[in-house]
Amino acid sequence: ITSYYLETADPVHEISIIPRGMAAGYTMNLPEDDRSHMSRKKMTESLVMLLGGRAAEALTLDDICTGASNDIERATETARQMVTKYGFSDELGTVTYGKDTGEVFLGRDLGHERNYSEEVANQIDRAIRKLIDNAYAKATDILTQHRYQLELVAKYLMIHEKVDSVQFKDLMNGGVEMAPLDQELTQMEQDEAAKKAKVREEMAQVEQERAKIHAAERKEREASRTQPAKSEPAPQPSDGNPSEEDQGE
Repeated sequence: ITSYYLETADPVHEISIIPRGMAAGYTMNLPEDDRSHMSRKKMTESLVMLLGGRAAEALTLDDICTGASNDIERATETARQMVTKYGFSDELGTVTYGKDTGEVFLGRDLGHERNYSEEVANQIDRAIRKLIDNAYAKATDILTQHRYQLELVAKYLMIHEKVDSVQFKDLMNGGVEMAPLDQELTQMEQDEAAKKAKVREEMAQVEQERAKIHAAERKEREASRTQPAKSEPAPQPSDGNPSEEDQGE
């Protein structure tokens, strides 16, 4: 939604809520042309897009979750590069702060040489925070103004799981109405509730059958314990005459 209303944003190619790896979904933007450089405005608006997910959570839900962690990390790193590498900060000027040593094996953080004071470090942190806060505020403003389209796209995704570029334009331009989506979602919820009820019923039947089997086994064990043991027949008294076997001997 945010990218649709940002001047420099690339067109939305696909949106998906199908989980892949650690990602719960994605929005894919495809550039219309090849570019080797990026303007300050485009990088600033990329922050707005990256923070749109968290802004949508805060706007529509009672709480926020960890799903936007990767977007926040990417936005913070972009803002840091804008301030320290590309000279995009008005407060800090057209200056590069820090130096990459090129020692890749040392790791990203250890491979970065700090050549500025603690005071400048604080200014860098404030400049980064300012970029992030402004981008978040703009994302919230866009989503608040276009709340209807936000909910429309969200409901469409809940039903179809994916949206391509053509479908996205239809959603944004009024080609899809909310009422049919609400009806379909209601039907999906009813079907899901019926499935769960059927599963619960089947599980209850299985538990009843198990209980019957256990009761029968327990009754059988109790009966075997209370039944008297069979006594062996007493030996017959001898009449004093040798048996045929004894005579044979």
